[in-house]
Amino acid sequence: ELQKLQHDYDKLKDQRDALLRENKKLSDDLGDCKNQLSEATRRIHEMDLEIKRLETEREELSAAYREAESLRKQEEAKAQRLAQELAQLRHDYEKRLAQKEEELEALSREVLPSGA
Repeated sequence: ELQKLQHDYDKLKDQRDALLRENKKLSDDLGDCKNQLSEATRRIHEMDLEIKRLETEREELSAAYREAESLRKQEEAKAQRLAQELAQLRHDYEKRLAQKEEELEALSREVLPSGA
């Protein structure tokens, strides 16, 4: 009977030791998991901050693009208007030049008769 109790005691002691080792391993694993969770949480927070920074930058770039696009369209319209004005001025000056040449020819004919 004593031997059976001793055997049961040794068996329980071995089971207890095994459970203590397993508990220690699980405790270590839990600590590792907590560390990994903490690191992952920190990285997620950093990524959230980076996302917010990038969203702000994107909004700023988008606003700058819209402004630049608006200015480009204004400058394009201005360039077209100036090109039209230049074409009109060129036309007017060519017309005036042609008139002056005609006047000069007429004056030249009056001053220098064709028989001279």
